[in-house]
Amino acid sequence: REQQIMEQMKEVLDKLSARDLQFASEESKQILVKLTELRNLLTATDLEFQLQLERLRQLQAAIGKVDQAIKEEKQQQKHSSSLEELMKKGTEVKPATLAEAKKDQEKNRERTDEVAKTVKELGNLEAAFTPLSGASQSMSGAEGALGGSKPGDASSKQGDATKKLQEARDQLEKERQKVIAELQKQIKRVILENLQDMLDRQTGVRQATETLSPRVAKGERAAVQQLMQLEKPEENIAAICQQTLDLVNETEFSVALPPALENLQRNMLYVAGDVKGGRGDQRVIATELGIEQDLRDLLETFKDMSLDGNGESKCKGCKGNKNKLLAELKVVRMLQLRVNQQTLDADGDAHRMAAAAELPADLREKIGK
Repeated sequence: REQQIMEQMKEVLDKLSARDLQFASEESKQILVKLTELRNLLTATDLEFQLQLERLRQLQAAIGKVDQAIKEEKQQQKHSSSLEELMKKGTEVKPATLAEAKKDQEKNRERTDEVAKTVKELGNLEAAFTPLSGASQSMSGAEGALGGSKPGDASSKQGDATKKLQEARDQLEKERQKVIAELQKQIKRVILENLQDMLDRQTGVRQATETLSPRVAKGERAAVQQLMQLEKPEENIAAICQQTLDLVNETEFSVALPPALENLQRNMLYVAGDVKGGRGDQRVIATELGIEQDLRDLLETFKDMSLDGNGESKCKGCKGNKNKLLAELKVVRMLQLRVNQQTLDADGDAHRMAAAAELPADLREKIGK
């Protein structure tokens, strides 16, 4: 990574010497981002986990770009075939139309080359890099055919490029699944640590709310101001919840956990809005206690979930990890209980609207309507 950054810096120096300031400016921004990522990797407490997680993100980004390239190539093949049909019927195809088709093909080849470069930098992905290179060569051939007014030949080469792109995608997906499997145990540890951290912090906020509540009820200004200062700690808990949610989603660790975390975060933001508004009554405390209970339930559920498969019974139908499936069902049941309670509370939900009104726009969006 360091070597790549240094090479990019040299390119910036060359552009500065040539007075290409716009390119140098854009490249410098990219270098700053990469340096920040490198620093984060070097300061991470678990470097191997962070490296694997970053590899997963890069693989997912590469797959997304390949998907786009496949979509574009199919459209261009269809366009080339239609142009070939027109020419067979004796209909004149304007040179500008062929030139535009060639230009579109060039763009898709450049997109493919960019993905190939990323895949090469990731390393140990020759099975994906080779078909990507082949796809680029086929696209180059299609460009030549379009330039020579032979859309039929271009269509054939575009079909070949699509097949090679799909082959590369399959290999990238295979590697992605491999990385996810390697990450599972580490992800579980991080998620449990985050849940425990949130629980400890939430307990502290709730205890402070309980202490201040009687004085707030009496209208003591100092107590109200102290209560309002709990907003930031509560928002920090919500931020940890968001980080955990992002991790679960990108690693496909669980199906049921993301909506459970979203529900938790929503309640955390309601608490943040309430304390910011100087409200610390029993209703707010009850919400805080509910958050704590949900965090405890999630901790107990996923502590019991084994991922190694040693000595575990497998589901006869899907051959899946039975303990993991049971954990998912426990979370779904917990969610249903919370939805039931929220339905009961829905008629008198003015206090939630008041809490949401205290929050900035970006946090209000997380709560939803």
